[in-house]
Amino acid sequence: MHPTDNTCNDGCPDGYYKDDDTRKCLVCHESCETCTVYGEAECTSCPEGTYLTLNGYCKESCVEGTWTNVDTRVCEECYYNCETCWTGEYDNCYTCVEGWFLSENTCGSICPDGTYADDATNECLICHDTCETCSKGDDGSCLKCDSPYYLYDNTCIENCPNGYFPEIADGERECTKCTSALNCKTCDDSTSCESCDSPYYYYEGTCITPCPSGYYKNTVS
Repeated sequence: MHPTDNTCNDGCPDGYYKDDDTRKCLVCHESCETCTVYGEAECTSCPEGTYLTLNGYCKESCVEGTWTNVDTRVCEECYYNCETCWTGEYDNCYTCVEGWFLSENTCGSICPDGTYADDATNECLICHDTCETCSKGDDGSCLKCDSPYYLYDNTCIENCPNGYFPEIADGERECTKCTSALNCKTCDDSTSCESCDSPYYYYEGTCITPCPSGYYKNTVS
């Protein structure tokens, strides 16, 4: 029965729902535009200025994990790893749920090269500009280096210090320690020295003391 003119109709007007027991149109909760039964959490659509939540309420704003569809006035779910978003697409995230990190509006489990995962913000933050990959944003937290740099003590440097030589192996650019048995001050690679520390002297790619027969100690060069 229609609630205002006492006529019998197939459906009820907005703001009312069908009650099968009384066969009357009964009023919805005041927050609902339409509903299935009476109750604040039983709305099926909402008045202008409010939005239908996933659990049937009409609210002025949508909660985390949902976004506001202004056309339908419905709070729709974000992509599963987005904490907040502007649509339900995977690359429309504002922030990420714990364990995922935001990069270019997408939440990923790992961060791309040149960035690192920040647990405090759930974002991929920029590495220091000398790092290819890093654990933090300072210059002492590099894990890999871009050309022309080499990794030394978690820092990317152009020239390796004494006792180390630049090496590129399996895509890694690192300062590798000279072989200790050679007693090098500087070295070309793991098998030959360039110069020697005292008390050693350079001889055929190694640093030795004393000099072999037929040679003398040159302390100038």
